[in-house]
Amino acid sequence: MTNYSKIPLKKYYLESHGKYLCIVNVENNVKNILKINYSENINITKEQECITSKNTIIENDNKNKFWFYGCLGIIKAENINFLVIVSEAEVVCNIFNRSIYRIKRISFVQLNCEKMNKNTNELYEYEICYLGSNGNLTSLNNIKKDENKKFFCNKNKIQTKNYFDNLFQSTNFLLENCVYKYNRFYYNETYIHKFKNCTLKEDVLKIITYFLHAFNKGPFYFSYYYNLTISLQNQYMNELDKKNDMNKKKKDYLKISEHASKKLNIYSNKNNNNDNNNNDNDNNDNDNNNNVNKIQFNEINDEYTWNWKILDTFKNVDAYGFVVFLIHGYINTNIFHVEDNKKISLYLISRKCKNRSGVRFWCRGSNENGDVANFVETEQIVVCKNKERINIFSYIIVRGSIPVLWKQQPTLSIRPAIHVCPNMSENKRILNLHMKKLQTNYGKISITNLINKKFGEKYLGECFENCLSDCNVEHNFTWFDFHSEFKKLNFENLDYMLEKVVSDLNKFSYFSFSIPIGNDKNLMNDYDVLNYNNFHFNLWQEAQIYSHQNGVFRVNCIDCLDRTNVFQSFLSKYVLYLQLKSVDIKLQQRDNFPFYFFHNKYDEISYRRIWINNANAISLIYSGAGALKNDITQNGKRTISGLFNDLYCIIVRYVNNNFLDGYNNDCINMAINEKIKFIHNFNINKGNNNPLIQVLVEFIIIFSTAICTSPVQNFIKSIYFCSHNCTISMFSRSINYIFLLLKNNFNLFLFPYNHAKYLSFISFLAKTSGVLSTSLLIFLFFCVYVFTQRRRVISSPKLDANS
Repeated sequence: MTNYSKIPLKKYYLESHGKYLCIVNVENNVKNILKINYSENINITKEQECITSKNTIIENDNKNKFWFYGCLGIIKAENINFLVIVSEAEVVCNIFNRSIYRIKRISFVQLNCEKMNKNTNELYEYEICYLGSNGNLTSLNNIKKDENKKFFCNKNKIQTKNYFDNLFQSTNFLLENCVYKYNRFYYNETYIHKFKNCTLKEDVLKIITYFLHAFNKGPFYFSYYYNLTISLQNQYMNELDKKNDMNKKKKDYLKISEHASKKLNIYSNKNNNNDNNNNDNDNNDNDNNNNVNKIQFNEINDEYTWNWKILDTFKNVDAYGFVVFLIHGYINTNIFHVEDNKKISLYLISRKCKNRSGVRFWCRGSNENGDVANFVETEQIVVCKNKERINIFSYIIVRGSIPVLWKQQPTLSIRPAIHVCPNMSENKRILNLHMKKLQTNYGKISITNLINKKFGEKYLGECFENCLSDCNVEHNFTWFDFHSEFKKLNFENLDYMLEKVVSDLNKFSYFSFSIPIGNDKNLMNDYDVLNYNNFHFNLWQEAQIYSHQNGVFRVNCIDCLDRTNVFQSFLSKYVLYLQLKSVDIKLQQRDNFPFYFFHNKYDEISYRRIWINNANAISLIYSGAGALKNDITQNGKRTISGLFNDLYCIIVRYVNNNFLDGYNNDCINMAINEKIKFIHNFNINKGNNNPLIQVLVEFIIIFSTAICTSPVQNFIKSIYFCSHNCTISMFSRSINYIFLLLKNNFNLFLFPYNHAKYLSFISFLAKTSGVLSTSLLIFLFFCVYVFTQRRRVISSPKLDANS
């Protein structure tokens, strides 16, 4: 089997011809070609060429080819089509010998223009332009003159910062988060390969910018040979279905008459040396395995495939070999040490559903189809080995907004009011739809509700509970007020909570199987086995299945971010504890929280960091800032630094949710929502026409006019001198006490004794406090004026996601 995890090179390249663009992929001495015609009406055809010794030299000449990682799809801006490709990516981990990539940059390739000469056979000359955050194009002038005549060329790559690694590992998370939010194009440079003699209109660039903005909001992942859109258990079920279909076809084939079978064998023998594809012998299994390993459209769960909308033209010709399927969420892995010098490899995969995609306050609850906001499926895969077998576990846990009709639109308040649909019959109908979907996908259901039992959340929780009481789907429901129970971080309450759900954990179980270790594998080094670079995993028939997960925990809070992630990490840690005990790994540990069973403190912290990174990634996608309460996950208690981190994230969320998220929500819906087509005029005001800037200018004019009047001047003077005098009085009294103390205990004072300098310093502080107090007062006036103009300044969506 080919070692796919060792493919660092880009797999595809582009070629331009007279009337079409070619996407080329060379594998197994076969040149796979996808031809896209240069016209407004896209037409795609597939071709194959066998590589012989005559054209091998040509294929190995990579100097003038633009290589990339795969196609995301085709978008249409005005009347111009653009091919969207992954131009830069990085490997984040390997799962069972399959590489997992994270996107670093996407590019756009122009496929037609409004004034094209349809009869010409000349090569279209392309130029590479940089797309700025303001939607302006800048031509790259660093390309050599002799290369300008070529179609594509490899330029000197701009070194991009690996933002997400630094974001999740750096101690300066707050500053980096802010920098990323407002300078996201710095980390994801975007290029457009446009026709040299074609000028792109401003509206065309706007639509590209909207699409790009949606795909720059958090990390995206893909894999060529590992299906990230479904769980490991579903992959096994799919392979089982394939096996049954193959057995059925085999039985049908055996019903063919003996005479026809002989003719078929004769024909096969004659073509054995000429065409390996017609060989039915077992020696050709490797080629068949390569075809099976490529992820096909019918194997994909489109609910978690975020570029599904723009893949229509590729789906029509079944060109699965040229595209990549994106998931949105978080993926990470690490190796941990347990007792008896055992090692385990752990993978965490979170895939966010696209069916009700949007941002925090503009996407709440459920839609009419039972799809809920911020629905995320998190899969924890654990791999360990003993002397004879490799044991693999998979556990699924989900989160999602409360599945009734409710909204919480921003109003410039810290906690906007929650409005629940008063039509309870409609709420019950939608909840039943959602629960049936969960039952179909996961089996039994256990719901853990973590919202408060007071304020507006209480009424929403009661509505949720009442609708569940009339639900037709069997389930268990637990309402656990997280803030109230953990007010003093009493983990005994968590033990009590786990006791209430432990029976469901045991009933639902987890997916587990093992594969025998072959005699030809080198098992001298434990790390080699856990790395799985030499591990032959594609043969499910070698697997011995021990258990299936027949139920799922659905955890939610009001946002399904902070409290939800903390509680999910607790449950997953407990399941990991059960899994390791099932394979006789000795764990010197008590059976209650927080389950410290790793060999050392570093491994314990590393496990918690994976879940913290998962929380930050999902929170960044949904709210625009990092997650709260990460200190509870990492330290098991509240810390001062954690409180300051939460305060900063709350401020960043407030700015995003009130002044930016309307635009963000529209960009996501236009790029993802299949009900919304690429429209010609996307009327969203952004940039120079920002309402908040207009309100700021209005306030400056009003305040400048008002400060010229004597009453306002007197009022500001009184504030200034009041603060000035209070500061002098407070500090002078303190300094006098200090000087009195110095007369008798001079050796206790570490600083020079100079009365005049300290009085001068107090005077400076007094003037500073006066200026700060006046500035604070002006800022408060500005906030009051913004509140009076909140209908203008709040960023609200312009597109209807249900249209």
